[in-house]
Amino acid sequence: MAKKSDDFQRIKTQIEQRQYAPVYLLHGEEAFFIDQLTNLLLDMVLTDDEKDFDLVQFFAGAGEFSSGDVIAACRRFPMVAEKQLVLLREAQALDKRTFKLDDLCLYLKQPSTSTILVITYKTSSITGAAELVKLCKKTGEVYQSDKVRDYELPRILPGFLQSLGVSAEPKAIDMLQNFIGADFSRLTHEVDKLRLTLQGRTTITAQDVADHVGISREFNVFELVDAFAHKDAQRVELIRLYFARNPKAGPVPMVISSLFTFFQNMMLAYYCQDRSLNGIMKEVGCSYPQAKSVFDGLRNFNARTVMRNITILRDFDARSKGGRPATTPDPDLLQELFYQLSH
Repeated sequence: MAKKSDDFQRIKTQIEQRQYAPVYLLHGEEAFFIDQLTNLLLDMVLTDDEKDFDLVQFFAGAGEFSSGDVIAACRRFPMVAEKQLVLLREAQALDKRTFKLDDLCLYLKQPSTSTILVITYKTSSITGAAELVKLCKKTGEVYQSDKVRDYELPRILPGFLQSLGVSAEPKAIDMLQNFIGADFSRLTHEVDKLRLTLQGRTTITAQDVADHVGISREFNVFELVDAFAHKDAQRVELIRLYFARNPKAGPVPMVISSLFTFFQNMMLAYYCQDRSLNGIMKEVGCSYPQAKSVFDGLRNFNARTVMRNITILRDFDARSKGGRPATTPDPDLLQELFYQLSH
């Protein structure tokens, strides 16, 4: 991931210095960074007046055009500007029966010095265009924008915030990660909103986030288990609030079942001779994600607490299946359950 991040910054810096490559192939699952580089090229290469003459855009799925049309556009000379910009957008939506990306290789073998061709392809991998990728690497820039995983955010967020002209306290970074997750469009929006409240400051505090940023990310039971494994009370509460607003994301039976499996596996792990990740997977007989949660949980729960929590979960399982007053809604039941498991 570090290499991809370095590639983004390197390409961004070169564009800002007007050191343009003849072709850019921007692809991957994280559309935000692809759009960032595309928009930067749109801003840097041509003025608004020049765009009327020397900007050609092809949108896959929004009209019929051929590879020959794209090549012809690339071969023509700029009318006003020093260079023209040709954008082939959303190439993953091209009808591969009529337009094969490798058909562009004829142009890429000898690209025009007065044209900048940008191809965006917003999926994890480019299929059926091995020669095109190879030629783009040889004659231009290829940037793969991988989806950022939540566990990578603590390392990536400080640099991302710096690129937006601000910094943040460690606690504020943790809160942004929990509130928003790896949604960089949303993060940019929230940081822009926060800057209006900083009154000249450039460092975002935890209080700033608490006052002005709402919970916008989605949570699931796997993240709930991970939050319990790390004894992260703040994240447990965030997930509880999310489940209260989105009952389908965390039905009570699923929540209780997932937590019961977690604590049951942890109790079994206490009897393992080998309490490494591989040892837990082998002796407990669970998947890697489950073993990872157990491995983390062993540092935060002793055997007595684990057994107590198993008893609590059995009790709440019975209550959820009819052994509770009809006036007790699911969110209240989960609030009581999470409190008892955490104290």
